[in-house]
Amino acid sequence: MAQAFMSPADFANWVAVEGLPTNGGKVKLNKYMSQSESNGGSHTSQDLSNKLNVLMKKAGGEPKFRNYIRMSTGQGYLEDFMALWDWMHAHLDDVRTLKVQTYSVKKNSEGGFTKIAGRVLNLAQVFKEGRPFPAAMGELIDNGCFGWDCIGFVSQYLITISHLNEYPTWKSNDYHTHGKFTPIKVLEDIGPCCVLVFGDKHIVLVNLVDYVAVNETTGTLTAKVSISQSYTGGPHSRKDCILMQSPVGNGRWGPINQTGVIDIQSKCTVGRHDDIEIRYPPYVEV
Repeated sequence: MAQAFMSPADFANWVAVEGLPTNGGKVKLNKYMSQSESNGGSHTSQDLSNKLNVLMKKAGGEPKFRNYIRMSTGQGYLEDFMALWDWMHAHLDDVRTLKVQTYSVKKNSEGGFTKIAGRVLNLAQVFKEGRPFPAAMGELIDNGCFGWDCIGFVSQYLITISHLNEYPTWKSNDYHTHGKFTPIKVLEDIGPCCVLVFGDKHIVLVNLVDYVAVNETTGTLTAKVSISQSYTGGPHSRKDCILMQSPVGNGRWGPINQTGVIDIQSKCTVGRHDDIEIRYPPYVEV
């Protein structure tokens, strides 16, 4: 049984606000990045990744990564980010020789996406002498060189609390099936570390449940929760998110609707995994 010793909100704060420890200082992984073209693509990150890969093989001392490619798709391992950034800090003269092409994507008339080249990042200027390493890394992250998508955030949290051992190549709704987060039937069963799944497109973690209330007239259930996710703005938490579910008769319940979790109102499913033991306040058992 996994023990959630750290809340999803503390995890988001650690990686995006406090920053991950490196030999050059703490680096904030505070960017949303997805390989999906519809969510902006990861072409800038892939350009840097390819050039760093060549450079590491040439300069030597390449870290032993769990999965190097994942870092350029929005789903990298925590330890891989820190290992790569430590290598970059130790080889700044080599890193300064690189130029990184930034990209954006734009929807085209054929219904697909066109990759558009933007400014070139001259790493000799980014990592100029005297500039703090975290500030230089922050410029790379701001320009889409590193980041997490929603699944990257959720999977790395679950790995951190030892619920998962490896990153699973899953879509959001696979956490219900392969991941065995059983969809709850009634909102009263929601709890911390549940997942909120929006089809196969988005997934978030429940941090705290403030209350679940019933409307005595309509029988509608309302839950007020806080959640953590990687979404617009990168890894972060939101408070005062509202979930609602109405009875449909014969002891059955309708769909769960959310407000405040993501930027549009929509239906979601809530998955619960009873093998995750909640050990963070205010849920710590004594």
